[in-house]
Amino acid sequence: MSYQALYRVWRPQTFDELVGQEMISETLKNAVSNEQLSHAYLFTGPRGTGKTSAAKILAKAVNCPNETDGNPCNNCEICELITSGQLSDVNEIDAASNNGVEEIRDLRENVRYAATQAQYKVYIIDEVHMLTTGAFNALLKTLEEPPAQVIFILATTEPHKIPATIISRTQRYDFKRIQSNDIIKRLKEVLEFDGVSYDEEALSIIARAANGGLRDALSLLDQALSYGNDELTVTTALEVSGSLSQVELVSYLLAIHHSHSGEALEILREQFNQGKQASRFIEELISFIRDVLLTIHTKENHTLLNDAELEPLHNTMDSRFYYEMIDQLNQAQQNMRFSNQPDLYVEVVTIQLANHQEEQAATHPTVINMDPVNDEIKALQEQIAQLNSQLDGQHKQMMALQETTSNQNSGITSNQEGISLTDRTAEQEPLTPRQRPQTAQTRYQLNNEDVYYVLNQATSEAITQWKANWKIMLNRLAPQDRMPFKGSQVRAAGGGYVVISFENELYAGTLQNNQTLRHKFEEIAERTFDKPIGIVVILEKDWLAVRQNYITLRQRNQNKPLDLEGYTAPENIHHVQSVQNDEIGPVEPSIIDNEPETVDVVEAPPSVDTLMSQQDMVQVEEETEEKPVFISKAIEIFGEDNINIVYDE
Repeated sequence: MSYQALYRVWRPQTFDELVGQEMISETLKNAVSNEQLSHAYLFTGPRGTGKTSAAKILAKAVNCPNETDGNPCNNCEICELITSGQLSDVNEIDAASNNGVEEIRDLRENVRYAATQAQYKVYIIDEVHMLTTGAFNALLKTLEEPPAQVIFILATTEPHKIPATIISRTQRYDFKRIQSNDIIKRLKEVLEFDGVSYDEEALSIIARAANGGLRDALSLLDQALSYGNDELTVTTALEVSGSLSQVELVSYLLAIHHSHSGEALEILREQFNQGKQASRFIEELISFIRDVLLTIHTKENHTLLNDAELEPLHNTMDSRFYYEMIDQLNQAQQNMRFSNQPDLYVEVVTIQLANHQEEQAATHPTVINMDPVNDEIKALQEQIAQLNSQLDGQHKQMMALQETTSNQNSGITSNQEGISLTDRTAEQEPLTPRQRPQTAQTRYQLNNEDVYYVLNQATSEAITQWKANWKIMLNRLAPQDRMPFKGSQVRAAGGGYVVISFENELYAGTLQNNQTLRHKFEEIAERTFDKPIGIVVILEKDWLAVRQNYITLRQRNQNKPLDLEGYTAPENIHHVQSVQNDEIGPVEPSIIDNEPETVDVVEAPPSVDTLMSQQDMVQVEEETEEKPVFISKAIEIFGEDNINIVYDE
């Protein structure tokens, strides 16, 4: 096969040809020129940024007899053999397929032998993070004190997986993502060398889709040229990269802003029909909004559109609209992680965004492009009207006082129509109602990841223990603190956590946001089970759906606990040590309670100091059954902070 991919043809052969890694290139060139070579190097960074290419260039530079300014000549026999991969003294090892202890032991045996043709034996270990723990331990001593004529070059995209003992024995170089301008410049060199016509915007689309990787950019360019018959256009670049046209994104934003949900959905469905993914649509929409904001505030166009194409956005929307869009799209991205139908979810989010703009326009009507002079005149007119109203009121009060003084012996003076002065004053100056006190924050919020976090560690033994002690734990609370737990049930437990369901949304929000009550219950649970306990709250109506979704996701994950990458546990369970149980096996009904009714269980006997008589327990149950009706209504009206509950002893 004579044809070679572009990224292989245009692989850098000298340090000067490395794109976007000037600091690393200059450092390695100086090390070769001054003969200050280390025995081991570690190249880290994202894919397609030049790690393996730099390793091969370094292997040629240290062995090239005609080295010039730290760069290999690429014309001598040694350089040509290394470039073609035929020099036995330069070994490139794929750690993904040679990651065992035996392979590393063979390497330790071979490094003792001197080089046959070159001056240095060079071992390039690619994807070194794939080595097993035993292989790393076997490599450790050799890496620390190799023979004088041996150089190790380790390359990886995940340096956090490499033991610190290995990293400390190497010189580390972090390859950064290549800037879009550098990628575009390199793509132009390739196209101009081959005499291919291209559109500037198409190069920008490919550079953005490459996400800082030059190899990805060259692969996309290669694919676009094959699709477009050796011609690069915007259409072919969009097709091969899976990107969205920013003109379509402008139309989508305008439809959302004008609350035209049908038009926005039509644009969305057209993108899906072309094979675009829902997650990719939201990612590119957020990126485009970011470019628009930069364009607004820096007066420099950061988008791929011209000024005429951006003009509808500048004349219609302000920055506040974009900030709200980014917040809601970020929330949508987070919720889509566990959604089985991301396309449907994006459509629902589109309708919500359009309706939200319509509600804001109805509640807070705004005038766009108002003349500042007209605004000032309107403000002055309002001030004059307010002053006239105050003068009129003062005049009426003076007249009323004069009437009262002349008729002080008759008590209350009435006018000709029989209306008292007090009543007339009340009609003239309506009273302003007292502002209601701000209620406590008791809004219930559902976080699916919190529930999944507990279900990952749930066991049937734990939920049995919780149900056996549930009534006893509630009876240890004061009567006023026991009220929010009416109708609550234990749904799942394990690993120091528990999921509690509530029928009443007000009670669920109270336990979520009332830190004092939550702390009291956590202390009781800690004394009962002799370990810290974390609480996750869920409504009864939400439980069955969340549970079924978890079981579905877990079955797709081969009945292993879900990988909640990037998830941060709530503050109330930070003190609990995380338990990762990979051997839980298939989800069983006994681990997760799915029955809506309360389960009757045999209560375990409480300790002596908390034992309550049967009569007291009956009295407590009567209190919790009678009082919550009017107490919860009073809290809903006046707020929890403005209600004091006093119980008779």
